[in-house]
Amino acid sequence: MGGMEVPALFFGGGTPSLWSPRDVGRVIEAVMSGRGNDVEVSLEANPGAFGEREAVGYRSAGVTRLSVGVQALAERRLGILGRVHGGAEALGALRAARGAGFRTCSADVIYGLPGERVEDALAEVRVLAAEGVEHISAYALTVAEGTPLAESIRRGEERAPDEGEVAEAYLAVSEELTSTGYEHYEVSNFARSGHRCVHHLHVWRGGQYVGLGAGAVGCVGGEGGGRVRTRNVGEVARYLGAMGRVGVG
Repeated sequence: MGGMEVPALFFGGGTPSLWSPRDVGRVIEAVMSGRGNDVEVSLEANPGAFGEREAVGYRSAGVTRLSVGVQALAERRLGILGRVHGGAEALGALRAARGAGFRTCSADVIYGLPGERVEDALAEVRVLAAEGVEHISAYALTVAEGTPLAESIRRGEERAPDEGEVAEAYLAVSEELTSTGYEHYEVSNFARSGHRCVHHLHVWRGGQYVGLGAGAVGCVGGEGGGRVRTRNVGEVARYLGAMGRVGVG
């Protein structure tokens, strides 16, 4: 990392909470060596692989911001999304995170699912806000080609999301969260005062970032003040082999 400024460190993509707190701590220590202790360190956690022991471990390892991939609370909606965790597990993961003392706890939720009413989306963000999380990311569903949901829609088993209904849900969620003290500081993100995500803001404002790990994306300075986007090979064995060839452990 050399002398590059590091405003934030973000463990995301896939399920980083499957990595042990000890190994996460080793990375944090290596990257932050010689730097201050005020750097935001975020880690994304899957509710199906996260509990009190993991929460305490990651907090002790140096993680300051924990983002729980709730996605949904209602069992039917979780089924549509193909999630393996239940609503109770998601809330349990949030409570474990808050109990461990992270500076910021965030929850991700998806709206605009087939058959969803605006009231359904509102009910879920209300529950998350009542849990006391400092940050909520509310994303509109994107139906990617080749996914089980896309196939279900193609076969007529599920109804494709209606753009008008999704827009209505977006406005309703925004109004609900801002009325309860969250700042709508980015298209899909809401934060209590002092709890904006430093990593997200840095990326959205065009800052440089280095992607480490298989398939990771980076954006570094190019000639003339521009930016060059990079993407690591996605296959783990090839990535590790490439790191060995350049002498990276």
